[in-house]
Amino acid sequence: MAPGASSLRSELESNLVKYLLEGQRFAQAEPLLLAMHGQLVESSDESPSQTQASIERLAKFYESWDAAEPGQGYDAKAAEWRAKLPANEAAEPAP
Repeated sequence: MAPGASSLRSELESNLVKYLLEGQRFAQAEPLLLAMHGQLVESSDESPSQTQASIERLAKFYESWDAAEPGQGYDAKAAEWRAKLPANEAAEPAP
């Protein structure tokens, strides 16, 4: 991949996910978010803070999906991602 192409791709993917989430198109955003997280984890230059931010983003994503479509198990997925955060980061957000 050409220099800078990776960051451009990440920016485009991030913008696409943002667009999908604004339209509550969760099913379409989910595979992109999971792939972006996987790429981050596999990256040689990933930092713990980036990983934590990605995990937090996934937890919030599933919380939003659960709010839009309750009873589908998305709250459990949010809890699974929150459990991967350090103890001081994993507290449930205030309503």
